[in-house]
Amino acid sequence: MFWMFRNFLRRPHDALEARVTAAEARITANEVAIKENRDSLKQGNDRFRKQDTAIEVITQNVLALVEFEIEYCLTEHKTPSAALEEAKKELNKYLSRR
Repeated sequence: MFWMFRNFLRRPHDALEARVTAAEARITANEVAIKENRDSLKQGNDRFRKQDTAIEVITQNVLALVEFEIEYCLTEHKTPSAALEEAKKELNKYLSRR
């Protein structure tokens, strides 16, 4: 009888112990996943830096082409289109913000 009473009183303790053990296992699994995600994010940041450099080079080349087209129009005694002039202004404004 005493043994049954003792087991009855230990049930909440055993249930809590099982829950804590399960929670610790989930935390350990989450820590591993977080570490893997952190490594993945570092690789992503490197990729973004490379893309940023490529975008900068492409933007500068587009600006050079726009300026070349404007100069060509002027040497041929033609007026550059308003859209071309506006594109140059917008591109210069964008580059000055970077």
